[in-house]
Amino acid sequence: MQSERRRGWGFTLVEVMVGMVLTGILLTGVVGLWGMVADQFFRLSLRQKAVFVLHGHMERLAQLYRYGNTTTNMSVYSSTTGYDHPPLATNTAHHILYVDETVRNSDDLMRTAAATKSAFEEGKILYMDYGAVNESAEDRNIVWLDREKDVAAQLSWYLDNTIDAGNQCYNDVQDVAGCRLLTLYLDYPYRFMAGTPPTMTALPEYTVETISIKTIVGRRKD
Repeated sequence: MQSERRRGWGFTLVEVMVGMVLTGILLTGVVGLWGMVADQFFRLSLRQKAVFVLHGHMERLAQLYRYGNTTTNMSVYSSTTGYDHPPLATNTAHHILYVDETVRNSDDLMRTAAATKSAFEEGKILYMDYGAVNESAEDRNIVWLDREKDVAAQLSWYLDNTIDAGNQCYNDVQDVAGCRLLTLYLDYPYRFMAGTPPTMTALPEYTVETISIKTIVGRRKD
């Protein structure tokens, strides 16, 4: 009688194996779910950073156009083309900032070399001389989104000169009369690798997106 009760205790090998399989399936699902959540969190955090970076640089550019450049080193180049992602691909002559060849990294805002990561600090704009020496249509402005993870973005802008038909604004830093509509674009995310020269590649499994913001720049006469 006692031996019969002992045979009824515990689990059979089949039950143990079934339990292990079910536990494995459950754990696989949980790990997959957490992986998906982590990926979505990273994407959303990148977009949030992109929005902050876009607004920050819009403030800088608006001040440059309203009050002029306080240094003689930094200039505006307005013929960069060849952008791959709409709406950038539909517009030509996007503006970027560049630094004169003779002064290079002496400007407080700009950097022109990134042989090492430490040479391209957070908050700076890197002028990437992709094409011919000095300014060319292939050149780009690069800004950090997540410096720790080597994630960067392209920065450029477009000006509409038609909004001040009444000529109610003073000339801007480029000596062009009238207020203008400035549309700033941020093209992201890219993997930035420091070097000589540095390189930019799209992040694997991420679609490059373009976000933009608009404002009117100029100094009213009244």
